[in-house]
Amino acid sequence: AQLEVLLSKQPITDETDLQMTVLMKTLSERLGKRSQWLSEKKQTLARLYLDHSIAMREQGRLIESRRYLEAARQYSVAVYGLDDENSILTALENIEQVKQKAKQRLARINGLKTSLISQTKARQLEDAKRTYITLQRQLGRSDPYISGTAKELLADAYFQKAQYEYRKKHYSSSRQLIQQGLEIAHQHSGLRSLFKKVNHQISLIEKARLIEQKSGLTKPDKDTKNQSTNGQNLLTNTASVKQGQTITTRDNCRSRLAGYGKRKRAQCYDKINGKQKAPVLVVVPPVPETGSFYAITRYEITQSEFSLFCQQSGACSVKSQSRLPVTGITYKQAEQYAQWLSRVTQQQYSLPSSSQWVHAVKTDKSYKPVDVNCRIQFGSKLLKGRNIMAVNTGESNPWGLLNGIGNVREMVKDGEKISARGGAYTDLLKDCTTDNTVSNISHGDDLTGFRLIRKVNI
Repeated sequence: AQLEVLLSKQPITDETDLQMTVLMKTLSERLGKRSQWLSEKKQTLARLYLDHSIAMREQGRLIESRRYLEAARQYSVAVYGLDDENSILTALENIEQVKQKAKQRLARINGLKTSLISQTKARQLEDAKRTYITLQRQLGRSDPYISGTAKELLADAYFQKAQYEYRKKHYSSSRQLIQQGLEIAHQHSGLRSLFKKVNHQISLIEKARLIEQKSGLTKPDKDTKNQSTNGQNLLTNTASVKQGQTITTRDNCRSRLAGYGKRKRAQCYDKINGKQKAPVLVVVPPVPETGSFYAITRYEITQSEFSLFCQQSGACSVKSQSRLPVTGITYKQAEQYAQWLSRVTQQQYSLPSSSQWVHAVKTDKSYKPVDVNCRIQFGSKLLKGRNIMAVNTGESNPWGLLNGIGNVREMVKDGEKISARGGAYTDLLKDCTTDNTVSNISHGDDLTGFRLIRKVNI
């Protein structure tokens, strides 16, 4: 009698559904699963739930329709029309899923477009370029927005920043920005016009330097920002340096910063030729065996940083502004980069030894890295370790160093022995440790990068 009352209630509410479930379970326990009467009632219930599923589907309420359909299946799979309704509902769910993905994609693209506008207005060029590249991948190179509005926004931002540097007489910086902008929009009239002006000023400055050198001076001026407008006068507020004379500069990387590299104010960097920013450094406490403080690059050396070395030295041909770690270079090229950086910053850079590298990565605390770019798989799904990531992704260790473990393995030098440590993104998480060592990598490969250490002048 109680079952008949419940069957007469229309529509089926959550409360009715719960009461029905409890009652049918009780009846099954009392009468047994082979009861003919109980079997007929289950058929009736399945038909009732199927009718409700159809009604919900016709109203476009697919989630509720699916719930009622699954309830019908639990009572009986032999009800006529159950399989047909499942096919219809599945097709509609697939269509709805496609619509939802399209909406999400559109929202994501609109968000990226908004970000590109705000980033270009704020002249956040690296962020804007990353956003532009992401949009390009999402929409395709031939998309009208990419080839039109987006390209114009980014090129204009490079032009405005380059023009600002030009007005401050930072001609080298201006030229570099122009070149980056022209890679995106090579026909941009403003960039092309400014490029001619910058090259003219740089040529005048070079002539002035030649005159200075012929007069017996051997060191070029440190910066062009104080160069007179016509570029023919020498710098007035930088003392000329005679042959053999050395320059001493205040060291920003002091021993008192050791161990505090997670804080931005405790990070330091040198200037390349007194102007461009060299790789960011963190100072680490002394290795117990030596007792000497030293600094280490916070990130793996990037393609962009190595590209600057290639451009200025002519020793290689890497051309990239990417924040990905540079790989595929030989040990000799890494050494040349360290020597060049030492020369242009007047500091002492080198590849770390194994003990220096392990000390800086592992720290002297009970640190266990969590967010590392190594291979993590769940069943057949690859969760992490799909590809090399930008150097500033992931967590830093207690001393401020990122990606010592995973992403790309890193060169170390012990006497004449060159090896790489720390594991790469292709290694299983259990193998990504400071003990992971690969020998004979002096010729370089796509999984090996490097970072440098720098002497700290206490």
